[in-house]
Amino acid sequence: MEYVGTPDAAVAAPAPGSVLRRKGGWSPLIRVVGTPHGLAVEKDYSAKPLPIRATVARLLVRREREVLRHLQGLPGIPRLLPSPDGLRIRTEYIPGRPIHRLPPDALRPEIYRRLEALVRAMHARRVVHLDLRQRKNILIRGDGQPFLLDFANAVRFRLTGGLSGWTFAQLAALDRSALLKYKNRYFPALLTDADRQQLRRHRRVRRLWLFKPHKSRAKDVIR
Repeated sequence: MEYVGTPDAAVAAPAPGSVLRRKGGWSPLIRVVGTPHGLAVEKDYSAKPLPIRATVARLLVRREREVLRHLQGLPGIPRLLPSPDGLRIRTEYIPGRPIHRLPPDALRPEIYRRLEALVRAMHARRVVHLDLRQRKNILIRGDGQPFLLDFANAVRFRLTGGLSGWTFAQLAALDRSALLKYKNRYFPALLTDADRQQLRRHRRVRRLWLFKPHKSRAKDVIR
């Protein structure tokens, strides 16, 4: 989910009804709606074919709503708002920009420290996001507060030991790996020697992958 917004509070927010994303398949319509609680971002599956509405859509909405409800109260987690039915999920609209659209002079070190603390707090509640490498899922508000968006792929772990505990640790490492990518790309002054060693290990592993999701980017060179 990508909000069309700005960190400048003087710029008007999108009007209710503004479509933020419209895709086919199982993907929901995402738009801005007015509610008694203020502007909200709504994921809406209600126009999908009946087989999707009756099965997958309700499951996805229920899972994401449950994860968001469990994370309420953490700074950087959008507030969950009442939804009219089981095919829609609403969260508060946050004015801001995705991290990759911030101008260089706005990429202050404090933003990364807050982002790292947010992910650490999310993991403390036994939730992994699993889609943090999507830059549009990290929104920066005008005061520098990062927000995590789109918990469709997130998983909440209730058990702490055994296979569940091991799986959680592996998936949480994926979230932290995504953070390290942002640290290297946007906040290189914060990199430690340990970070650089880990980035080199990741680079060596990626060279062995048979399928590569995208070409390497010059901006991802270890700083």
